[in-house]
Amino acid sequence: MSAHKTLRAVPAVADGSRRRARTERSARAKGVAGELRNYFRSATQLASALGTSRDTVRAWSAARTPARPRVELLDAAELLLVLCRAARRYVADDLHVGDWVSAPDPRLRGASPAQALRRNGREGLEELLAGLALVAPPRPEWPVDLPSLDDLRTALAHGIGTKAARRIERIASTDPVELSDTRLDAELALVADEEESAGNDRRDAEIR
Repeated sequence: MSAHKTLRAVPAVADGSRRRARTERSARAKGVAGELRNYFRSATQLASALGTSRDTVRAWSAARTPARPRVELLDAAELLLVLCRAARRYVADDLHVGDWVSAPDPRLRGASPAQALRRNGREGLEELLAGLALVAPPRPEWPVDLPSLDDLRTALAHGIGTKAARRIERIASTDPVELSDTRLDAELALVADEEESAGNDRRDAEIR
């Protein structure tokens, strides 16, 4: 190959490598944005967490992703996704993750986890992951062995007495349920009076 042809081939190879890199970044951006959207209530909320515009988030989620997603923003989005996946163990549903990530946290001097992540990068991610266990204990894995209805009845009867437990159960079975604190206190007081009266009758009978 002549020197002239070699010089023409080198830029062509370089252009091909750059195109492949852009294509890979575009695919990464689309995948990350698609999964992150599950944790956030809107493109605006996600854009705020990433520190970018809503249009950028929408472009990443579109059928044709941008040809040149910014490397720094893509790296930040992937770190945010790692945090969201980890936080999901501690909350009731996906959208609560986005709410937590976006909310100011006193332990972060008023910054949100997303802001701390943008400011400190991978080091910030490690600190946030280490502190997740302080937010709440991990959600239990299902199925959980719950006590049976009979066990609950036994425990209730042991705590307040069989008669009181039965009376509460009768109140709870009414339609509509009328189990206000006032009604409950009155029923328990009535049971106590009845038991005291029964005790006095037994003592009187023993004396006679």
